[in-house]
Amino acid sequence: MFLNYITFNNDFVVKNNFIFREIDVIFNQSDQTFTIHFNNDIDPRSIDNKNFKFKLRNKRFKIMSSKLYGKRKIKVRVSNWNKTPILINKEDLAQLEYKIKRIKDVSERVIYRPVKISGYQFRELFVQEVFPNKEIDSSLSFILKDKPLKASKINNHYEIHQYWLNSPLMERRAY
Repeated sequence: MFLNYITFNNDFVVKNNFIFREIDVIFNQSDQTFTIHFNNDIDPRSIDNKNFKFKLRNKRFKIMSSKLYGKRKIKVRVSNWNKTPILINKEDLAQLEYKIKRIKDVSERVIYRPVKISGYQFRELFVQEVFPNKEIDSSLSFILKDKPLKASKINNHYEIHQYWLNSPLMERRAY
């Protein structure tokens, strides 16, 4: 038996699937507000009237105020430029255009921007057994030193049960 090993140092970037965004926008005619529900708790410091724009049939509404209600809800009070009450029915809501920008959640994620996580991995692979005089099996694929590991192919080995394995990459059952 010989003990051989190889080490790998990998830098990688992973994109987080969670994107901070609004879930829905509802207009309340009685108090002339848009209630915006978000999918995560909002950072109250990021709320500003300039972060919201609402338009219906190319007519922009004036933003009067924006306030946090609860942890995931913002109410934006709007007005017509001519000070008349805003009347919006269900058909109008389908034509409503709005923009929300620069709002952050409590984890500092900016609205609509996916978060990229940089990672670093150091791995050591120990080989338990080496056969110096054995002929190489032509059906095996080998790692190309000038290519990344993800370009390599995994060989199926029928005698794998003979060897001790300890890999965090193996699928394990969660308890």
